[in-house]
Amino acid sequence: MIVLKENTVVWNLLRIIALCGEYPVYSIGILGNRREYRKRISEMQLEQTYKNPYTGQKITVRALTIASYGKTKSVRILKSAVDLLKWIGYYEPYAERFLMKKFPGNEGHLDRNHRVAETAALFLRAGFPVESAYNADLKQREKAVFYLPHVFKRFEDEPGPNPKTQYTRITGAFASPECGYAVYNTRDRAMVWMGKGELKSMLLLRERFDRDLDGAILLGKDYETGMRAALNPDSADSVVPFCQMYGKLFFVPLDENGAALLHLITKRDVSERILEMMFNPASRSYQKGTFNYHALIGGVYVYSFLDSDLRGLNEFRKGMCPADRNEILCYDFQTDFIKQFFRETGIKITVIPFEAVRNNMK
Repeated sequence: MIVLKENTVVWNLLRIIALCGEYPVYSIGILGNRREYRKRISEMQLEQTYKNPYTGQKITVRALTIASYGKTKSVRILKSAVDLLKWIGYYEPYAERFLMKKFPGNEGHLDRNHRVAETAALFLRAGFPVESAYNADLKQREKAVFYLPHVFKRFEDEPGPNPKTQYTRITGAFASPECGYAVYNTRDRAMVWMGKGELKSMLLLRERFDRDLDGAILLGKDYETGMRAALNPDSADSVVPFCQMYGKLFFVPLDENGAALLHLITKRDVSERILEMMFNPASRSYQKGTFNYHALIGGVYVYSFLDSDLRGLNEFRKGMCPADRNEILCYDFQTDFIKQFFRETGIKITVIPFEAVRNNMK
């Protein structure tokens, strides 16, 4: 018997499927322990008895099925098991968008659905609520919320059959009383950006959220993939290159480090607060130097990558002179990427404990 307690593996599986319709088997580790989740998925494909811990009600049913094949495999809930979603309080999001829907089977649609599901999964793992209601209040300032893309991509007051942001790679948006971000997921390969579509997304978010954006958050398999995506040329209709569209482009890996990093970069004025914490005011450049470094200490040009801003890091590399003494501050899970990105430059890498930064940012 499986007891549907909150925040258990089974409960989390049903929640992400209710919000996104399906979830990629390939990325099950984003939710938590890969082995435990795979075990539960296998069990839930067979007939099991589920118990509601609050009412004592029991249901015996096959709950999950696997669709597609290879890297495109998706976990979906069977219609005979949707009553389980009522028990966990997520029936309405699923019924509104997926109950009567036929899921598209082509690779492009699956990839899009999986990008969004992975994004939602990481924000849930980080402890942020995920909003999926079409009538969600996008201008609220009381709490931190991750919004699924359909919430702001289609509105009744938009004329014509197509929303203004139909052609965009955006996978959601984050807003809190302190900041607001567009969110993208490049997965395990560098995306080709949609040019004008990304610009329209940025402008639409400003309008719908009634606030300026603090930047964009880019999710991906690893930092190397994230930087390739950030520097990838836009499509032919591009007006502004994607890596220059947002003042900050924060990269977050799709793993437990990324879940922790989300808490840090979604704090108010995160970049400035980190610099204030790390450097003496007398040594800081305050963006008045000859290139994008943060401090000059004993003749060494120092750049802090502790906010995970890919745009700023790339500008530092382009402006630095290998003949000078240069130094990067980063976390231990960023060091392999930094070594590769700055290979043959002789740059010094100083590792800063992530916990020390996070504890000082509370």
